[in-house]
Amino acid sequence: MRTIIKLLLLLLVSVPLSGINLKAGVGYSALSQKYVLFEEDTLSTSNEGKLFLEGNVGSQYGKPGIRANWLLSGGTSSFLGRGWCRWKRFFNEDLSLITELSSDFRKPYEKATSVGYFKGSGFAKIKRDWDETSIAAKIAYENKVYSGESSYSYDYSLSRFRFDVVNPFFGNDELDIGYQFAFRFAPDTIKANYIRNNFYITWDKFWDSDYIRADVEAERRVYNRSDLYGNNWHVNGYLSPSIGISKKLTLSPRFIIEGYRYDWANETHPNRETIEFAPGIEWNFSSFVKGELAPKYLINHADKEVTTDNYQEFSAEIGVDWLQYKKIWFFSRAEIGKRIYKYEPPEIYSLYSDFMFIEGSMYLTWWLVKGLRFDLMASYTPEWHDIHDDDLTTLYFSTNLRYEFLHK
Repeated sequence: MRTIIKLLLLLLVSVPLSGINLKAGVGYSALSQKYVLFEEDTLSTSNEGKLFLEGNVGSQYGKPGIRANWLLSGGTSSFLGRGWCRWKRFFNEDLSLITELSSDFRKPYEKATSVGYFKGSGFAKIKRDWDETSIAAKIAYENKVYSGESSYSYDYSLSRFRFDVVNPFFGNDELDIGYQFAFRFAPDTIKANYIRNNFYITWDKFWDSDYIRADVEAERRVYNRSDLYGNNWHVNGYLSPSIGISKKLTLSPRFIIEGYRYDWANETHPNRETIEFAPGIEWNFSSFVKGELAPKYLINHADKEVTTDNYQEFSAEIGVDWLQYKKIWFFSRAEIGKRIYKYEPPEIYSLYSDFMFIEGSMYLTWWLVKGLRFDLMASYTPEWHDIHDDDLTTLYFSTNLRYEFLHK
């Protein structure tokens, strides 16, 4: 850790002082879950307070040059640190290079309660423009090492190579076709090793203030085993137009589809697909505040291996977005609905009974005075099942009060 701090300090003094920005503050986060275990109401909670120091240094976003960020946070149960440094270089108007190095680590004070880790990563991306066409190539590497191992925490390295071509397709639009090859290696468990091929298509069509966006991604994942266990195709697609009806009203429906196909489907890895449709609208109350409303229908279908994954959801989403730069940003969204399963759940899986739910989240950034900012992030997700013992409530919130004490 001393070496990392020295490198951060060296970086801080090596970049022109015109780009320095420092913040310090206090924070608190808490997570609680309420559920029934062995016919007894159970409440699981965790919380942590912290003091932190954060800094930015270097050129502004989007400009050529060096930019870096670092954070040191001392909490009541662990110490957290992170840092990244990005260098952007324009060789001419058509050729650019971006490189980045980053690391973060977490060290718990009590090893018996949680696991610490260190993660380092980096990438290099080169982009070349020809008239209306651009080509980009990116190589990235990530390595994560845990202080202890379990089924969910194991050391690994991940390498990725990506290639993108962007070109207009029909007039005033943009078509991005990409391919990525990745492989992960876990030295202590062969079950986590895989090779991944990803294919991407993103299409944006613009006319006046309206647009339509479509995303399609297909992934082929093959695990490093002698059998077919876990190998799969995963495809997801997203379609979302934005059509202005009046000065204040905009139609913003969305259509999402996702599916998995396994080489060897079973109860652990069932073939399944999900379809979601939400014919939403947006209303601009003012230049700062807009609201969103969307009824939603979702259907999830799984093959005969897992009948408990067959269900429908009927719900409604409502959201508010209020943004005034350097004054306030408030974003909140709530979804209220009901999930209905196609089959009666077997006794050992009684938690798959029909239920009503609320998924609420909000984010607030409030500049109290110049240089002093208050952040709040919260989520609340209760479920009310037909079988009371299956009820579940999760509550999370995190707060920060930060002061910007050096800015040039």
